[in-house]
Amino acid sequence: MATGTLTGSTIAATYKSLLKVKGGANTILDGDIQIIEDGDGVDSVLGLATDSALISGDGNKLYFYDADGDEHISADNAGVLSIAAGAEIDLTATAVDLNGTLDVSGTLTQGGASQFNSTLTVGVDGTGYDVIFYGDTASGNMTWDESEDDLVLNDARLFVDQDVVDVDSIVVDTEATSAHGLTIAGDALTTGSAAVFSTSCVNLASTASGGLVEISSTGDTDTNANNLLFIKNDHTDSTGTTALKIQQDSTGASIDAGGYIVNEQGRQDHVANTMPAPYYRFDGVDDYIVIGDNINLQPEHITMSLWVRFNEDPATTAYFFILHKEQTGAGADTGYILITDEDRFRTEMRIGGSNKNAYTTDGTLVKDKWYHVAVTFDESNLKIYQNGVLHDTTAASGTLDTTNGENLYIGRNTNNTSYAAIEISDVKIFNNALTATEVKELYSGASVPFKYKGANQTDMVTNGGFDSDSGWTKSAPWTIADGVASYDDASTNPIYQAIPITNGKRYRVTLTISNSSSLACFAIKTDNLYMTIISSSPSLAHFVNTGDGTYVVDVQAAEDSTYFKLHGHDSGGTFDVDDISMVPIGAVAEWDGSGVGASRWDDKSGNELHGTVSGATVENAPADADSGLTYEEGTWDAVVTDGTNPMTMLGTHDTGYYTKVGNLVTVSGLFVTTSLGSASGAIRITGLPFTIANNEAAHAGGGAAYGTNFAITAGHSVTFFGGTNSTAIHLQVWDATTGVSYMQASEWTLDGQIMIGFSYRAA
Repeated sequence: MATGTLTGSTIAATYKSLLKVKGGANTILDGDIQIIEDGDGVDSVLGLATDSALISGDGNKLYFYDADGDEHISADNAGVLSIAAGAEIDLTATAVDLNGTLDVSGTLTQGGASQFNSTLTVGVDGTGYDVIFYGDTASGNMTWDESEDDLVLNDARLFVDQDVVDVDSIVVDTEATSAHGLTIAGDALTTGSAAVFSTSCVNLASTASGGLVEISSTGDTDTNANNLLFIKNDHTDSTGTTALKIQQDSTGASIDAGGYIVNEQGRQDHVANTMPAPYYRFDGVDDYIVIGDNINLQPEHITMSLWVRFNEDPATTAYFFILHKEQTGAGADTGYILITDEDRFRTEMRIGGSNKNAYTTDGTLVKDKWYHVAVTFDESNLKIYQNGVLHDTTAASGTLDTTNGENLYIGRNTNNTSYAAIEISDVKIFNNALTATEVKELYSGASVPFKYKGANQTDMVTNGGFDSDSGWTKSAPWTIADGVASYDDASTNPIYQAIPITNGKRYRVTLTISNSSSLACFAIKTDNLYMTIISSSPSLAHFVNTGDGTYVVDVQAAEDSTYFKLHGHDSGGTFDVDDISMVPIGAVAEWDGSGVGASRWDDKSGNELHGTVSGATVENAPADADSGLTYEEGTWDAVVTDGTNPMTMLGTHDTGYYTKVGNLVTVSGLFVTTSLGSASGAIRITGLPFTIANNEAAHAGGGAAYGTNFAITAGHSVTFFGGTNSTAIHLQVWDATTGVSYMQASEWTLDGQIMIGFSYRAA
C-alpha cells in the first residue's frame, strides 16, 4: 500500500455537495458524517482537494485514501484511530478530541515552519485534561518512537493544565518492562541544571515568589556534580535559594535541608547531642556563670556557638547578654560579645577600640523557643548564623583585640549591670572561624571533630623572634642574625625545629616576610610532607611570590611528625622571616551537658576553663546536680608555701593528678622542693583543683604515703588535712607524746619530699 501525507492544505478545499456515509447496526459512528457546503452558511467540516473518492465507509469502518487510492488512515470498530507506518499527520491549530486510543505507527509532527500549537484532549468523555504541545520554531516537534513506545518532545514546551515544564527534551517512557516516568534533560534557565519546574519560564528574580522551581542534578557551584538540589523561588536572585540538597562526595552521602545536615555520622551525633541533657537557667535578676580570663579566651580569630532560649519576650527587652567579654572606655574598647538587640541577635567584635557589628536580617526571636546561634570572625569577615543559616556578613579588617584582662560572663555583662532571663546549653568557643558547612554540622548535632580537638593559644614555636640560633636548626642558604632568619637563593634546605605535630590536626602559622625579592617563596612542611593550606591571609599557595607582609596561614598536617620546617624554593629569591608562631586551632572551650554541675560548669576542651556558677540553676538533671552527673580528670599544680612565700618546686615533681565524679574529688602526687625560699612558720600545699566544701562534714585528710628529708624526730610521722572553703592542704607532725602540731618550714628542709593521696568533697 502506498503511503502519503494528509495535511491541512490537502483537506482545505470544499465540496459543493453533501456527502453522507451511513453505518449499519455495528457502526462506530452514532449517526452520519456529513460534509456541508459553504452555501448553507456553515463552514465546511471537511474539504477534499480532488474529485477522487478519498473517504468511504462500509458500515463498520471509515477509510481514508491517498491520491493513489491506497488506504492511509483508518478507524475500526474498536475505536482505534491508526496512522499507517511511514505516514505523517500535521496538526496546525487543530483540536483533537480522543475518547478512545490514538495509535501512531508513523510520526505525529509539526510541518513546515508554521507554529505548532495544538491541543490534545484526553478523557473517556472527551472533557479530560488539556495537553498542549508548543514549539516556536520549525525544529520544535513531537515524535512517537514506536520501537520504544516513547513520546518525545524536542525543543518544545509541555503545558499540563497550564503548568509549565520548560525544557530542551522530554521523554515519557511507557515501556512495560521499565519503570514509567518522566525523564528531563537540560534547560535554559540556570547553568548545569537538569530540569526546571516553575510557574513561569523567565528569570526567577523577576517572577513572583513561588514554590519548588528547580530540581538539579549537575553543575551546582557550591559543591559538585553529584548533587540533587531542590530550589525554591523566594525572589532572592536569579537562581533562587536551595531548600534541600542531597549530596554525594568524598565524605559520603549527606542531606542538607537549609541549615540542617543529615548523614550517617550526623544522625549519630544528632541523637547523642540532642538527647535530654542538663543545661542552665538564668533568672534575669542575679544569675550568671563566670570564666576567668585566660590566654585561650583571647583568640585573634573566633567562633562562638551555643543554644539559647528566652524566658522573656526578646522584643520587649532591650538587651539579653548571652556571652560578654568586653572592656569599655573611650577609645579603649576591647573584647567580644553576643547579645540580643530586641528580637535580633547582635554581636560586636572590638578591633582597635572600634565596633564591628552584625545583625540578623529580620526580627524573628520569640519567647520559649530554642535557637542555635553562631558567630565567626576572621581578619576579613564577621558572620552571624541562626539555626545553621547565614543571616548577615559584615566586612572586617584587623585583628580581634581580646587581651583586656576581663572575665568571660555567661548570662550577664562585664559591668555587672544587666542580667539575662535565658536558658543556655552547649557553649563552644573556637580560635578559628568555622566554615558555613561546619556551622551547619554543629547545628545538626555534630561533635567537635578530631581536627579541632586539643586546640589552645599556646605558641608551639621556640624563639620565633630569632633572637639567636636557639631552638632552630639550619643550613645554607639560611642564616640567623639581627632578629631575623634570612633565605638567600636557590635551595630547598629548610630551617626547622622539633615540634610534635599530629596527622589530621589543624594549626595556625603566623610569620612576617620582609626584604623579599620578586621570586621570594616559602612553604610549610613537616618531616616529609607539605602541610595542606586550608586558608590564609593574605591569600597564598605553596611556593608563591609572597611579597612583604604578615601572613596568617591555617594548615592541616598530613602525617605524624616531630619537626616543623620552613622551606625556600630552588628557583631563587631572597627574603627575611620573623615573628613565627604556631598554635593548634579548633575548640579552645567546650561547655556542654556532660560538664554541668550545681557549682561549676566543666570545660571538656582540656584547657581547664571551668565556669563558676552563681545562682543559675541546673535544669533537666537529677535533683542533686552534682551527684554522679559529671566526670572529669586532669592535673593540678602544687606549691609548698607558708601561705605567703612559696618554696621553689622541682619542675618534674610539682604536678599531680585528679579525678572528679560529681562533687567527689580524688587527688594524688609526689611533690619535691629545691629551696625553702623565704618560707617560714606553718606550711601547707596549695593548688587543689577544686575548692573544698565549706562545712564541717567536708573535712578529709590522711597520712603521707611517703616523706623524706624532713628535720623531724625519728619515729614521728607527717599527716595532712584539707582546709574547708579553700584549695589548701595543711601539713601536721604527729608526736606520740605531745600529739599533733602544724609542720614548720624549718622541719621541711630545702629538698623535702612528700607523697599524698586523698578524696574530698568539692564546694
